[in-house]
Amino acid sequence: MIRRSSSRSPWRRPMLVSAVLHVLGALCFWIWAEQSPPVSGLIAPALDTRIHERELDVLVMDIDVGLPGPRTSAPPAVVPTVTPPQPAPTAVVAVSSPTTGHSSPASTAGTPIGSGTSGGTSGGGSATTFFDVAAQGRSVVYVIDRSGSMGECGRLDLARRELLASLAKLPAEVRFQVIAYNRNADPLHIGGQNRLAAATPENKQQAAYLLQHLVPEGGSEHLIALKQALLLDPEVIYFLTDADDLLADQVRTLTQLNHGRAAIHTIELSMGNRDRHEMPLHVLARDNRGKYRAVDANPSLASGGR
Repeated sequence: MIRRSSSRSPWRRPMLVSAVLHVLGALCFWIWAEQSPPVSGLIAPALDTRIHERELDVLVMDIDVGLPGPRTSAPPAVVPTVTPPQPAPTAVVAVSSPTTGHSSPASTAGTPIGSGTSGGTSGGGSATTFFDVAAQGRSVVYVIDRSGSMGECGRLDLARRELLASLAKLPAEVRFQVIAYNRNADPLHIGGQNRLAAATPENKQQAAYLLQHLVPEGGSEHLIALKQALLLDPEVIYFLTDADDLLADQVRTLTQLNHGRAAIHTIELSMGNRDRHEMPLHVLARDNRGKYRAVDANPSLASGGR
C-alpha cells in the first residue's frame, strides 16, 4: 500500500517564519528611530522656519517705507475762462453835405463827374459840360473833327474854346483824353502816354498847349476816331463834327462795339439836320444813351442852336 505524502511542502514553514522575523525587525527599528535623537550624517536636520525678531523689524520697516501714504483727492483742475476777442468797432467817416450841412456816411465808390463840388458845381449836378451838353462819369473822351472843313467860319477855334472850358471843369479824380482826327485818329500825348489821364492841373495845361497847335486839314474818317475812343473804355464820349456823313451800318457797328458802356453825345456844328431825327448823329446818340445837339457855326452865336 502506497502512503500519500502531505499536500504542504516541507520548505514553506521556514519561509513563513523568516518573513515574520523580518517584519518584526523592521517594526522594532522604526520604533527605535522615533524615540532616539537624530544621528548626524544619517538624517537631515529639520528646517528652522523661525524668523528672528530683528529680521522681523527690518522686514516691517521695509514694508512701511514702500507703502504709499493715505490717498487724498486731488483738487479739481481750474480751467481758465477765455473771453473771445471782441471785433473792433467799424469806423464810420461822416462827411458834411454841401447843401444841408447834415452828416452822412461817406461812400467808397469812385467819384463820378458831378458828385462833388470840384469844378464849380454842387453835389448832384454835372461837373462838366461841352456845348451845354452835361455829362456824368469817371472818364470822358472828346472826339474832335479837325478836317479841312473845320477851318471854315472858325469852327475849329470854337470847338477848341468850348473844349478848354469843359476840361477846366473836370474834377481831378476824373480821367480824360482828346482824340483830334481827320483821316487819322490821334490821341493827345498827355503825361507821357496816349491813354486816359487824370484831370490834374498839370495834365490840363499840357492838353491845352497841344490843342493850341491843332490845324484843320484833310478829310474825315469818323468811324476810325470813334473806334479809337471806344478802345479807351470811357464812361462818356463827346463826338463833335461839322458834317453828318456817317453811314447807317457804321452807326450799328459802333453801337454793337459799345455794348451800352459809354454814353455817346453827338454835337454837330450845323443847323441843317437839327430836326431830322433819322440822321446818323441823332441815331448814334439815341441808341447809346446820349444826346444830340446842333450848334450854329458862327462864333458869335456859339451859345445858340437847339
